[in-house]
Amino acid sequence: MKLLKLLTIFSFIILIYSCSERTNSPIGIGIISGEVYDKSTNKIITDVKIYTEPATSVVYNGLDGTFTIKDVEAGSYSVLADKAGYKKGSLQVEVSGNKTSYAIFFLEGTSSFNHDPDKPNLLTPSSNFVIDSNYATLKWSCSDIDEDTLKYDVYLSENSKNMKLVASKIKLNEIKTDYLDSYTTYFWKVVAYDRFTNTESDIQSFIVKRKYSIPNSELLLYYSFNHSNANDQSGNSKNGNLFNQVTFTGGIEGLAARISGTSQVNVDGSFIGLPILNFKNYTQFSISMWIQEEVNHNIIGEAYINWGNQSDGWLGIATYSKPEVPSILIYNFSVGCESSDFYKRQKPIWIDYDISQAQEWNHFALVYNSGTVFAYINGKFVGSSSQSIVNLDEAYAAIGKHSWTNEGVTSTTSLTFLIDELRIYKVALSESQVKELAE
Repeated sequence: MKLLKLLTIFSFIILIYSCSERTNSPIGIGIISGEVYDKSTNKIITDVKIYTEPATSVVYNGLDGTFTIKDVEAGSYSVLADKAGYKKGSLQVEVSGNKTSYAIFFLEGTSSFNHDPDKPNLLTPSSNFVIDSNYATLKWSCSDIDEDTLKYDVYLSENSKNMKLVASKIKLNEIKTDYLDSYTTYFWKVVAYDRFTNTESDIQSFIVKRKYSIPNSELLLYYSFNHSNANDQSGNSKNGNLFNQVTFTGGIEGLAARISGTSQVNVDGSFIGLPILNFKNYTQFSISMWIQEEVNHNIIGEAYINWGNQSDGWLGIATYSKPEVPSILIYNFSVGCESSDFYKRQKPIWIDYDISQAQEWNHFALVYNSGTVFAYINGKFVGSSSQSIVNLDEAYAAIGKHSWTNEGVTSTTSLTFLIDELRIYKVALSESQVKELAE
């Protein structure tokens, strides 16, 4: 009986020992293989130290980026990748007997081993270069001793101390600008970025000056509308005032002002109030502008641009109903005609109106030269007449409005249209100069 009990105890001890030995002993021998890449460029990194925790062998990867650690006992390991200039990488792997486990590293570089990009070299436009266009292609060159992939920020502005970012983190070494204002100096610079640092170029300038044959000094007023306002860019400070939500949208060159009319008399739509220019003092002047109609809300028509009033005489370009046939609209060119007397003293130039053509961009020019008015549409001469300038009441002057409230009886802003590149000169333009502006 004692013998049986001893045998039973002995057998139990052997069983416990055997189970314990199987639990702690390795299942087999495996392999750890892998590759190492640069995280930013996805290029192979070579000569990287590879080791494990718990420790096994230490190896270095080869020219193809791969490594292999052989004879690794089965179990869990941290595989580490270490190379100067990079943050240490660590991956967890499970090793099984007679199998290969993989560890693919993407190491992140450290700036301490990085060189700054070279200073970008601004190529074109060269310093103070004058371009005969409202667009420019900016080109530069740059390199990096580390052969890092470079990206660029491009700045462009009329003010060298407050430059505007116009392109961000681009890979190309050139960009084409948006529309640029004529007779304007622009400043530009480029900032080059590698993975860690950046280098800024010098600031360079160029001049935009479309080669019109008309000197800029002859301008009385110039509204480009490209800055979402009606500020005068002639240098004469003849700014316009925006009323009732004038908006700005794509125009013939850059932005255009959008005048939004209404079909209701005495309910003002939007318009731009104009300054006094004292036309009576000039024996010559010219008005040039681009117009695109959208909706004419009232059969009586509306002024594109107007100084004065219908009783004492008005100056400008408009679409009005024809006096003899009120149902027909015509273009009117006037420097002092009175509509209140049905134009008995002097008549405007009247040109046939085509609504389908009006809803496209059209260039209009009125040229006054010592008592004669010349009218042009899209650079083509369309008529002339003898007219004298009266003492205009220039307190009433606007783009998109020809009538002001008269004891609550009349007030019109009845046309929705776009206007762009309004120029008024103190000289009489020739037909060839008008064609230049209409191109």
